[in-house]
Amino acid sequence: MTTTPPNLTKIDFSDIKTSLTDYLKNQTTFVGYNFEGSAIQTIIDLLAYNTYYYAFYSNLLAAEVFLDSAQRTKSIVSLVKPLGYTVPGLKSAQAKINVSGSVLAYTSFTGIAANGSVFNFYNLQAGGTASPVTITEGILVNQIISSEIDLTKQKYIIPHSNVDISTIDVTVTSSGSSPVTTTWKNVNYFPNDDDTIFYIERNGDLFEIHFGKENNLGKSILNSDTVRVRYLRSSGSQGNGIISFTGAQSVVKQSSGGNDEPDLDVVKFIAPRVFSGQDRAVTKGDYAALLIRDDKFTDEDLFVVYGGNELDPPKPGRIFVSYENITSNPDSSVVIDYLRKKNPLALIPEYVVPRQYTVKIYTKIVYRPGVNDGRKNAIETEIQSLFQSLYSNFDSFRFSRKFNFSELKELVLQEFSSEVASFEYDKTVINTPTPDQKFSEFYLENALTENGSTILTATINDSSYTIRLPATTESKIQPLEIFNTNNTKVDLDVGRVLMSSGYIRLNKLWNDTPDLSITNKSSVMLPVIKSLIKFDELDITS
Repeated sequence: MTTTPPNLTKIDFSDIKTSLTDYLKNQTTFVGYNFEGSAIQTIIDLLAYNTYYYAFYSNLLAAEVFLDSAQRTKSIVSLVKPLGYTVPGLKSAQAKINVSGSVLAYTSFTGIAANGSVFNFYNLQAGGTASPVTITEGILVNQIISSEIDLTKQKYIIPHSNVDISTIDVTVTSSGSSPVTTTWKNVNYFPNDDDTIFYIERNGDLFEIHFGKENNLGKSILNSDTVRVRYLRSSGSQGNGIISFTGAQSVVKQSSGGNDEPDLDVVKFIAPRVFSGQDRAVTKGDYAALLIRDDKFTDEDLFVVYGGNELDPPKPGRIFVSYENITSNPDSSVVIDYLRKKNPLALIPEYVVPRQYTVKIYTKIVYRPGVNDGRKNAIETEIQSLFQSLYSNFDSFRFSRKFNFSELKELVLQEFSSEVASFEYDKTVINTPTPDQKFSEFYLENALTENGSTILTATINDSSYTIRLPATTESKIQPLEIFNTNNTKVDLDVGRVLMSSGYIRLNKLWNDTPDLSITNKSSVMLPVIKSLIKFDELDITS
């Protein structure tokens, strides 16, 4: 009798069990056995479970070997270590205050939260600092660690897991020499033998300070040296939102930026880019990686970096950073000053205030016969939930927003195939921002269609008008057309449009802020890189 080996491609328990049963049935030794009702079925179950458990374990083990699929913090820490990236722990909140006179390093301020909780803040800048002063939240640890350093391995293990590693500084006093203080940073160069530097490595929940070793990576610590370490034990996100500080004349900026354990998906995104950039900012990916690595931002969707070559007309030699100017984000001057230290001389970094658009998608739905009004309302509520599940934080301003109606349509028709006959895209309505002094510009970066369609209705000098797209499409900027209530075209310069790119300029002829109603050439809304977008709820018309 021909024996067929078990199918090794099966990974589900039932498939494994069936494969083993078929294999044994083909063995001459087991001819006539009742595999479904005999004791051998128990043995097959055990073999199938053992195979299933091992396959599951092997899959988890293999996933932890690669940065893209790893899930455990310990695995990710190990995988990014060869890239020269240290996965941080907690990040302390920072605030900016005005004080009387100058403030010495490690001067303490007390922050009082709205719920009455008390937090310590410190000025970490060396020397006398004048207003405004940036203060950092945390419990100060300031101690001599000379006797606790492993001189053979040139290593000291920090005993606290909640340390903000960006606040670590080490002071080494050698016999007969002046103290030398070094603040930790990611070191991406080959130091000299006598450079006073140190390295931070993560070991589980704790961090290790590594000094110079036998491989000459910096100056080694000697038995006669006195070593002092200072750092802050952070409260993470609990330190955010504090607006009251003892010893402060006034608060320039409330505390913000405190974070708990880092988002591992952000670590996966940023570590390879930090390694490829080698602490330089050349490409826009380098800029984004450095801004996240050094805790200027925690989420790549909260800011955008783009080159002058992406603008129309192009602005060569410029790199632009854009983000919402709110208290949880850093001052633009801080970001630009930081980038100037990283970018080549030929590039000039600039901050750009982002445009903000609220987008409302209009759809049309046709129900099958027999669907009552109550059920229609329930279906439309569920469609809203599907829409919100597709676009996380849909009602918050984010960069790189995009909308693909076909994804939503497919979900709707699958979920309600017996009740919904059709579900189609209608149009997109954009809430217009308050006009500038003379005009408002929209860079929608999506081709427009519906020649001659009305894009907004506005009141000018107490009269109602409709503004429409040009009746014909040309590959150049065209004037918008304006009509009165009698549908007569009016000779009035209301603005311009470039249909191929979705650029619209509206001259300021009204005081209110009407909605701009446009129909994209495609039901896919491409990301508008220079603008913050949030979605309103779907409009569903039956």
